[in-house]
Amino acid sequence: WVVFDAYESDLPWISIGQKVIFTTQAVPGKNFEGKISFIDPTIDPASRIARARIEVSNPTMELKPEMFVNGLLSADLKNENQNMIIPQSSVLWTGARSIVYVKLPDTAHPTFKLREITLGAAMKDSYVVVSGLQNGDEIVTNGAFSIDAAAQLAGKPSMMNSEADMAGHDQINEVKKSLAEEHEAENDLVISPQIKKALSPLFTSYLMLKDALVEDDFQKTKQEAGRLLEVMKGIDMSMFDGKNHAIWMPEEIKAERYLSDIVAANEIAKARMAFKPFSESMIQIARTFHPSEKTLYLQHCPMADDNKGADWLSADESIKNPYYGASMLTCGEVKEAIK
Repeated sequence: WVVFDAYESDLPWISIGQKVIFTTQAVPGKNFEGKISFIDPTIDPASRIARARIEVSNPTMELKPEMFVNGLLSADLKNENQNMIIPQSSVLWTGARSIVYVKLPDTAHPTFKLREITLGAAMKDSYVVVSGLQNGDEIVTNGAFSIDAAAQLAGKPSMMNSEADMAGHDQINEVKKSLAEEHEAENDLVISPQIKKALSPLFTSYLMLKDALVEDDFQKTKQEAGRLLEVMKGIDMSMFDGKNHAIWMPEEIKAERYLSDIVAANEIAKARMAFKPFSESMIQIARTFHPSEKTLYLQHCPMADDNKGADWLSADESIKNPYYGASMLTCGEVKEAIK
């Protein structure tokens, strides 16, 4: 038996009899395969996963108990062959609403309109779109949060402006001008001591989560992520107004999403994948609100994330890499000191 963890959002794609191709780092360069013979009828309430089992022949004993494996399966888009598919990075979430930014044609500068869409099934890195987009629409796939934050700073309809009439207001942002306004607004922010005090525990918890990854302690990583998620959810939103609110909210939404991914992770590698975008939000919060009484060091590992590189924050100038732990503990460098 080979047993796979399937996230709740994966279940629409999984059925008994499907072929799964899987690999293990213990036998590099070799693909194994088998068919799904059983799927758990229930979902674990803590991890939000169900388990799928395949049976494989193992005459040479290459596969051993407790090995980690990664599986890949292919599935048809049932009854959705005519629907569009868009990257997950395109979508902004606010409660039950799903938002994208659509580029307006024939404008002198890049100009975008906020549009609500209805999503279908989720795939690895994309969503099926049930309604809201048409053939030929051009949407923002990276940077939508920055555009939305610029819209909020400019007092225009945005994902957080639930009172705006979405059908009657065009969300127009000239990108260069809006981002310049956003940068200027950040420089003019007045951060109250109340906000700094409320955000300080976030970074205390963040550093504990980082240390758990440095120590290769998977269970402690999940526990610290859960505690940090509760701390973040407990922050009083009424403290943030105007420009503070416009900057805080997009980062909070992203941070909570990736913290939830860490809590739901079934192996430390997946927790580390989610720690990268979570750290990016925490870095932005640190740069904007400066809530820590101590200097925070922005550190960078060029080899993390398949050599794309990844950042994190540390209270210590010495390098202890959370993306590799003991295997490459000192890989990285200090890029910035946030005082």
